Amino acid sequence: MSSKKAVLFGLSGFGNTALRALRAAGYEVGLVLTRKEPGPFPYYDEKRLADEARELGIEVLEDPDLGDKGLKARIDAYAPDLLLAATFSTAVPHRFLGVKGRACLGLQPSLLPAYRGATPTTWMVLNQEPQHCGVTLYHLTPKAFVGDIAAQREVTIAADDTDGTLRRKLADVAAEMVREAAERLARGEELPRIPQDEKAITFFPKRTRRDGLIKFDEPTRNIYDRIRATSPYPGPYTYWGDREIEITAAEVVETGTFEVEPGLVMRRSGNSVVVKTRDGALRVETRPAITSEDLARELVVFSDHQKIGIPKKGLVGGIVHTRETYGIEPGAEEFPKMVVLATVYPCNAKCPNCPYTEGNSDIRLKYADAPFVDPAIFKKIADECGQYGSFLRITGGGEPMMHPSDMVALIEYARSVGAKVWLNTNGSLMPKEKADRLLACGLDQVEFSVDAADPATYAIVRAGLDWDSLLETVTYMVEERNRQKSSTNIVVSVINQDIVRDSMDQIVKFWLDLGVDEVIKRKFLTWGSNTGIDADHSADPTPYLDKTEGEPCPYPFHRLNIDSRGKVEVCGFDITGRTNLGNVRDQSIREIWTGPMFEWWRAKHAARQGGDIPLCRECPDWQYRSWTHNWEKVMRTAKAHRLRVIEWAEHEKGGDSIPAGPTPASEPIS
Repeated sequence: MSSKKAVLFGLSGFGNTALRALRAAGYEVGLVLTRKEPGPFPYYDEKRLADEARELGIEVLEDPDLGDKGLKARIDAYAPDLLLAATFSTAVPHRFLGVKGRACLGLQPSLLPAYRGATPTTWMVLNQEPQHCGVTLYHLTPKAFVGDIAAQREVTIAADDTDGTLRRKLADVAAEMVREAAERLARGEELPRIPQDEKAITFFPKRTRRDGLIKFDEPTRNIYDRIRATSPYPGPYTYWGDREIEITAAEVVETGTFEVEPGLVMRRSGNSVVVKTRDGALRVETRPAITSEDLARELVVFSDHQKIGIPKKGLVGGIVHTRETYGIEPGAEEFPKMVVLATVYPCNAKCPNCPYTEGNSDIRLKYADAPFVDPAIFKKIADECGQYGSFLRITGGGEPMMHPSDMVALIEYARSVGAKVWLNTNGSLMPKEKADRLLACGLDQVEFSVDAADPATYAIVRAGLDWDSLLETVTYMVEERNRQKSSTNIVVSVINQDIVRDSMDQIVKFWLDLGVDEVIKRKFLTWGSNTGIDADHSADPTPYLDKTEGEPCPYPFHRLNIDSRGKVEVCGFDITGRTNLGNVRDQSIREIWTGPMFEWWRAKHAARQGGDIPLCRECPDWQYRSWTHNWEKVMRTAKAHRLRVIEWAEHEKGGDSIPAGPTPASEPIS
């Protein structure tokens, strides 16, 4: 009997052990597809996959174009019995799957459905994960990480494991699993197909360089785990003044708590230095080394180098963002004033500033099995918002008008049950018929995300969308709203980013002249380690709140967020879904809002201890929230303009005149 044949999609590390396992199982590997890697494998001593395959006489394609029809024909002609993806850099497209007689398997270094994502080992070490560490062999589908499970094997994380040592362990286990599965397939046996439990899904973003930034004002254990989780690559680091200091090794020192500044280098210890943490100390080795001469010359304090000076507490351009006292907002005692619902995750645009855009994050992969909110869940949420007269803000990780159940019909339902509705949209999928229906149902506010006032800039910041179509849609809706005297506010929003730094005033004037009720200048946000967005693209980093003084974030006091599965998250910063305060499938929004978890969150912030919460401590966007300069102010300003426009039109119709009112003053909004 001739040997079985395989094609391997893989990266160095897991790809190497998988290749060896296939050959050990008697398979001929005819082609290896991998990423072109510029340097040595950084995690442990291992050849680059491309080099090892070539040494074995196997053809290698680096950075292949998976959309190339010739590649599909080539693989089909080779007729592999097994296609294996060993932690490949992207999902294997549908065209390569589903071929009769071809098994298609993938490897994930976690126990799926837990720890979906590109770099799960980093987060398992960081989270001191005792439960979900291991390897999953699963049946490939066009959506990453979601296929039925063929086999799983648990692996224990040692207390001193780094990301590198854990990867090595998991790669060896993966090799055993691949060999066993390949041998079973060669004997004609079927592999198990166990569906993944949707309720147990967790997803973590791709690890970035800045995840290795060490902040010594955190608990000792947290710092130690972050050092392990980012070693040896991309490598933990900190700052001494403006100098970047690499941390090459660390050890917990049992010195107890004492009142000196976290980050202070207290003494040398052999080739290491002992550094104060929030609740103890760590012995760390650094590159460059901190010498006795350095310590004799000055106090050495390591910091995160990202503290932003507050120019004038609570004041920016005369706008007050703080309060004398903090607590639940009037009107939100029993139910949030606003429910922010992620209705969709697919999008028809590729905006460079969007946290969901491919390249900025892998978040959309998390929702590959739930890209749209279930209409039944939407209606349940709308019913409860209507009961309390609250706002239902329709947004998400994509374009809401792409919802397959007709978003306009869902909005019409929400309005019919008394919910107030704010629709966020890019305006690209709103023909006149849908605009008419939105105006007719009494949509409270539509916000068009525009980010520009000319076609050239728009093509960059709203990549994939059509400028002329946007203008036609906004113009039509403004004119029809005014003609019908509809109650819908029409606003546009602009991200205050570097590309529009010198043209913001012209952008505001352009849209106000077109007749919109308000132009929202939104702060440029990064969503911290959830994305790879560079904060340097902000054109206005001036903060509203002094996070270092613990001034509370207003979000937990008036709003909550719900994802497409109905899971409630504490705020819009948590776009990867780390928090889980309940699910509207099983509980009412009121029960969740008034429950102990939200109460605890609010109490911590009200006591100026929000920084004790890991999610909030990591949030770089907290400082851009305002207690007064917010969505309610936008509603008031837009409504005043809308009413004045309609009043002016009535007077014009009757031949009267009224004094010109002030043009809405566009200001940055949190």
